Amino acid sequence: MTIWQALYVIVPIAMVLAVLGIYYAYCSAQLFRLRRYEYWSDKFYAAAKPIVQCADAPKVVIHLIESLNEIIRSRMAPTAVTEVFRSNIESPQSDQDLQPKRDEEFVAFCERNPELMANLETVVHAGLLAASYASILGGSQARAILADAFSEMQTRRFKLRDVLDVQEVAEKAHRSGGLVPLITLR
Repeated sequence: MTIWQALYVIVPIAMVLAVLGIYYAYCSAQLFRLRRYEYWSDKFYAAAKPIVQCADAPKVVIHLIESLNEIIRSRMAPTAVTEVFRSNIESPQSDQDLQPKRDEEFVAFCERNPELMANLETVVHAGLLAASYASILGGSQARAILADAFSEMQTRRFKLRDVLDVQEVAEKAHRSGGLVPLITLR
């Protein structure tokens, strides 16, 4: 066997192995993304359940949970998350702008049910993180921006403005089309 005949055999085998290696790396990344998506979705549903079961949950909270449930299933969610929260980071708002209106029903709910406030924060955080894993495109950037947004939410201690930001994400994800159910409702 000459060197050229050996190359005709070795080069195609090497190319096939290279393609298989790239495909394996892609599949591993997808599997990791889907595991994280499932993890954050499960946290979202577990935290939302006691809130939804609470008889005096205000409409704004129920709408928040419905909005997050919708964007978790949207492939456009990472893009919408990035769009909304990037604008909030690039042009910070004053404390007066952060509370566009005072929702007395929301405030009263929080005062009557302080044990559900941790669940409400988990619903927002887990819902947005699950949405950032909904698609391979834009997820890393969405999670980086969410890290900044969560830091801001933590310093503000979760205000009504955070609920309105989530609703804006849901509207942008819904308007862009592309709603594809990726998980079954539990």
